[in-house]
Amino acid sequence: LFGDFRRRSLALGFALGMVIGLLPKATILVLVFLLALYFLRANLLCGLLSAAAFTFVSPFLDRPADQIGMFLLAVPAVQSFGSNLYEFPLGAWTMLHNSVVLGQLAIGVLFFLPFFAFVLGILSVFRIGTVSAPPKKGSPLAQSKNASAQQFDNAEVLYTVPLEYASGTHSPTGTNRLTKPQEKTKGK
Repeated sequence: LFGDFRRRSLALGFALGMVIGLLPKATILVLVFLLALYFLRANLLCGLLSAAAFTFVSPFLDRPADQIGMFLLAVPAVQSFGSNLYEFPLGAWTMLHNSVVLGQLAIGVLFFLPFFAFVLGILSVFRIGTVSAPPKKGSPLAQSKNASAQQFDNAEVLYTVPLEYASGTHSPTGTNRLTKPQEKTKGK
């Protein structure tokens, strides 16, 4: 449900959650990034926690986001893209004509890769998460692990023996290497 626990998946969840948290929630862009969070196999729990945390950071970035958005809206290519997008049925729901929304999206996209690398580094330093996924069923690695597990099941078992038995005084054979124990019969 929450995705896998590889370091890259965890870091991707945190980075996508950062972008979701920075965006105003009344836009369709949030839905697009939530779908990306789900379909890119990012960790959903990390993404939702990060989105919740950055939702509280977002109001403090409104003024710089407004200035960045105003600068971007003054670019002629962005103006033509925005007017074409606004004519589509769901284009107005992106709210990219709003300077704060466009600025928050620009900040989120700008800091996506640095934040991803930062979280990946933190996870690596503290050794949180797995490095890779377990082998797929039928792969050569999974078959070799199954073969080694089967060899272990067929091997002799070493048991720990109390010290007085290990000294040979109470051990009938004088050895510590035993095979699997056999049940005693009651008839003797």
